[in-house]
Amino acid sequence: MTQPVVIDITRLLGRYFDQRRPTGVDRVTLAYVRHYVPMARAMFRWRGRSGLFSGGMSKRVFNLLLRWDLADVLKLRWLVTLGVLSCIGRGNAKGAVLLHTGHNDAELPSLWRNMRWHRLRPVFFVHDLIPLTHPQYCRAGEAERHTLRLFSMLRGQAIVVNSNDTLAQLTSFAKSQGLALPAHCVALLAPAQQLVAQLVAQLVEQSAADEAVQPYFLMVGTIEPRKNHALILRVWALLLEQLPLAQVPRLVVLGQTGWQCADIEAQLRNTAQYQGRVQWVEQCNDVEMARLMAGACALVFPSHVEGFGIPAVESLIAGTPVIASNLPVFRESVGHVPEYLPADDAGPWAENIMQYAAPDSVQRAAQLQRMQSWQAPTWAEHFRRVDALLAQLPA
Repeated sequence: MTQPVVIDITRLLGRYFDQRRPTGVDRVTLAYVRHYVPMARAMFRWRGRSGLFSGGMSKRVFNLLLRWDLADVLKLRWLVTLGVLSCIGRGNAKGAVLLHTGHNDAELPSLWRNMRWHRLRPVFFVHDLIPLTHPQYCRAGEAERHTLRLFSMLRGQAIVVNSNDTLAQLTSFAKSQGLALPAHCVALLAPAQQLVAQLVAQLVEQSAADEAVQPYFLMVGTIEPRKNHALILRVWALLLEQLPLAQVPRLVVLGQTGWQCADIEAQLRNTAQYQGRVQWVEQCNDVEMARLMAGACALVFPSHVEGFGIPAVESLIAGTPVIASNLPVFRESVGHVPEYLPADDAGPWAENIMQYAAPDSVQRAAQLQRMQSWQAPTWAEHFRRVDALLAQLPA
């Protein structure tokens, strides 16, 4: 990769300054920062304006974002201030590639004015078309906004998508609008490098004492309707009705508050309702997430729809089985390994969860065996494809 690169860090800074942990989309952007940091500059947009940080200041800001230690917020604010000052006299990027890896603001005319001002050639990452295919799980007005985003993205020089499933949906959308796809590539996602390291360390440190801990299942994802927390909570209510308390495994729900989730949030906070068998962890670092994932009987992933589903990949890397809804994108990312179940029937989920919780579980052993032939997607392969795409773009 020899072309100069600019990475839009506006979304990352917004989440950091809001004192939030990175979402799946943010982790993708951080992976791009890590890969391109030796050659990239940062673009920051605010109130319709934008600036390109100097190369040196970009690296300082990138490195602090990669740490994602929220205790550094004042230091990052100071660096961003210096970065804005470093923009003076550096408006022209001389045809650099802009990597816009979040959906944020792609529909805004101001973004295109910023790109023209800096002479940038935009390459967009399309994570999903969920607001169009499943608007019932999104905020009001999101379908209209996402349609505008896609129109804008299709005007870019190139597009990266995270799966063939997403590409098929994007191709269908473009055709329905009489638009052509620009140059594009499919590049599967991989877990954050820090998380993989923690998972490996956690597995190495597993001890016999861990096996005495009461069995638990893990669910990872923002609290929002499409993640289908409602089904899993129905499952645990069903288990508590049918079984003695001592036989009901624990459920650990890991995820930040999202939208349209007041009812689920109320249930998660009402610990008495589930007799202590359901625990909600709103935020945690990668070390704690790795510990939870490596120690679980299985990851439960009952989503109605997903753009990719990186927690399933992370779980299998940790050697932890996955029980998931039967989505085409899951079969693309994690293949035949998980236990696939319907997303709208609590009965099979309750049955499989109890089977996987058993110390001598035949089904769990069978999935562990299937894992042996599975190969996780890697960032090396992802960026081999992206770099090849960027290399073919006209200067």
